[in-house]
Amino acid sequence: MPKFALYYVPPCEGELEEFYRLGSSLLTYDVRKNLELDPNEHFKSFKSDWTKLSQEYGFHVTIGDAINFSLDVLPQIEKEIEDILKVLNPSKKWLLTPKTDAFVGLRGEDKEIIVLNYDANTYLQLFHTMVVCKLHPCGTGSLYSDRKRVGSKKSDNRPSYIDNKVDIFHTNTGLDDYRPHFTLFNPYRYPDIGSVQNKLQKMFAPFCQKSIEVETISLLVQDNDTSQFRIIREFCRADYE
Repeated sequence: MPKFALYYVPPCEGELEEFYRLGSSLLTYDVRKNLELDPNEHFKSFKSDWTKLSQEYGFHVTIGDAINFSLDVLPQIEKEIEDILKVLNPSKKWLLTPKTDAFVGLRGEDKEIIVLNYDANTYLQLFHTMVVCKLHPCGTGSLYSDRKRVGSKKSDNRPSYIDNKVDIFHTNTGLDDYRPHFTLFNPYRYPDIGSVQNKLQKMFAPFCQKSIEVETISLLVQDNDTSQFRIIREFCRADYE
């Protein structure tokens, strides 16, 4: 079944060009070109299983999750995005600020997902919330829905509000639990994970000194479970002034 997602994908030119190219090279996928890449030269021992669960999405920050949907709903999804953009003041900047105390962090139940951590300002948090509430119901389910259906190691003990979010909005991480990040390696199951974090911290050091202004939002589609996500439309905030 196809999926859609709404992501912030850094531009491939201008001030953030090198940041985007570095992140894409670690994932070995350029989502803007829909092109697989050779592994980054700083990781000669790269193994494809490092990005088994992250490559297909490309280098991005999630605004709206990957949601199962029917292709005939795509016009409605695009209209919902436009309607949200039309009612938000474009002079209120959407900012992603690096979490300098834990920029290269670990996530997941087994702490095997290596990410770049950011904080969203109030205006970006509001946009994310509107996207979850307006766009997610256009779909029929998600990876989180599938996990809830089959059960997971934490499903028996987690708060009921998380199950409610999965049932209503097909997500368990958004809304007031929104923690924006760029995923790099998922999963990384090797004992040297600490040294890999240190190496990544040095590689990304030039890019964690200032906030990123989110000026464009990308709508992506994955045609089936064996294909990569690709950008089908980009929305520029300046077009909605």
